[in-house]
Amino acid sequence: MAVETKVKKLRKHTAQGNFFAVVQYAFRIFAHQSAIVLGSAWAFVGAVIVILVWVLTGPTFHFSDTWQLVINTATTVVTFLMVFLI
Repeated sequence: MAVETKVKKLRKHTAQGNFFAVVQYAFRIFAHQSAIVLGSAWAFVGAVIVILVWVLTGPTFHFSDTWQLVINTATTVVTFLMVFLI
């Protein structure tokens, strides 16, 4: 379904005051747009760059527990949020 159609349905339910339908359609629009952006090659390149920066800063931080915790926490949060988008 095209985004324009979803937006029209969102406006229709907003006008009717159907709160749960508004939330549902708003989330669908958000999830669809997120999938387009996060499923792109540029998002993958960005993730690779983040990992490379993290690896290259390892010697600076002496490969400490905190250094590892930073990437562990970041990937856990991203994974948790992506599960709901899937």
